[in-house]
Amino acid sequence: MYDGKLADLKKTVKSSHAAAMTSDFWTSVGNEAYCGITRHWINDNWELQSAVLECRPVVERHFAQNVAELFTNFVGAWGITGKVQALVTDSARNMTAAVALSGFPHIPCIAHCLQLSITSWFQDCRYRHVVRKMPKSGWTL
Repeated sequence: MYDGKLADLKKTVKSSHAAAMTSDFWTSVGNEAYCGITRHWINDNWELQSAVLECRPVVERHFAQNVAELFTNFVGAWGITGKVQALVTDSARNMTAAVALSGFPHIPCIAHCLQLSITSWFQDCRYRHVVRKMPKSGWTL
């Protein structure tokens, strides 16, 4: 069943004309690094489609060159070279450099940019003590 679903997804991905990708790296509580890559496209019926194409452990250091190779190899393996219109990542230096090295158009993740802005504001905010005292606020400063 898995092989059949994977074959269908590969056929769908290859048949689309263009797409955007999002990627993120994270570390598990067991200190294992992972990379996830999701592809987004519009089908023939003008419906937005998204699929997680890969979620893999990453042993290599997250240097720009290593991440660029990961992105380039991923696109080649899925047969979508020339179809990536944008790659959305966080704004970390290694990610920005990796996307530049891979040659894909880069769009910084707006949610990540907003989160960094809010966190920075709270760090410098004179009302920080008020937020710190709020129960169950979810903010950690």
